[in-house]
Amino acid sequence: MRIMHISLGGCLSAPPVKYGMTEDTGGHIAYVLGAAMAQAKLPEVEEVTIVTRLFNAPELGAVFEQAEERIAPKCRVVRLASDRAEYLEKGDLVGELPSLQSALLETLEAMSAARPDVIHAHFADAAELDQGLQNGLLRGARMVLNQQVQMAAVQIDRVEGRYSQLYKTAVTSCKTCNDGELPLWQIRARRVVHDTEAQQLYFDDATFHIRSVPVFYLPRLRLPDPTLDRADGFLAPSIRTTSLLGTGLKLPYFCLLYTSPSPRD
Repeated sequence: MRIMHISLGGCLSAPPVKYGMTEDTGGHIAYVLGAAMAQAKLPEVEEVTIVTRLFNAPELGAVFEQAEERIAPKCRVVRLASDRAEYLEKGDLVGELPSLQSALLETLEAMSAARPDVIHAHFADAAELDQGLQNGLLRGARMVLNQQVQMAAVQIDRVEGRYSQLYKTAVTSCKTCNDGELPLWQIRARRVVHDTEAQQLYFDDATFHIRSVPVFYLPRLRLPDPTLDRADGFLAPSIRTTSLLGTGLKLPYFCLLYTSPSPRD
């Protein structure tokens, strides 16, 4: 049996784990290493591969620039390059997933008959993905789009490599608070569909909240995702206070007048 673990966040290398070297380097790294090395000792296991991200950060160590690191008999770390070369925190990795997906598919293709029988993803609380990573299910996951919009969901379904369906979702562009404080505003929805090709977000049963207070409800809502440069639609809301009107909600709407990025008179 061949086993593959996928763990993208933090600084993953041979033990001992250097706890706290980054915010994402902690107990989960020790868990992945411990599980993989224990599995490698089983006689029925031929090879255990831990897939993580390759990055360039001399202050953290040169080992993270190595494409492969043998950490124990029958156990290795394989690092995949993504579009950005620097170290990224876990919340910023969503934008790298397409390039990491391509790199992983190339790695699996090169492995040929030595492909893993089991793939265990550690990106969310739990995950089930097909070998092509085009379809799957993640539970207790969070997505960050273009380092601007955050989406936390009870469950995310990945469909055909194009759509992400998020259930019981909270969406905000506010920075989430580590102390558990609610963001200034958020949109809660029964379901959100992210179409990565059309670069659109579709909401079902959406409620706009200021802190914990629901302000208005929309049965359907469509918003462009932040990777789209120009499109008709609502922009990110904000709280505004003026001496004339007092405190209120500013919800701008962008209307595309030209289809060309450089309109001429």
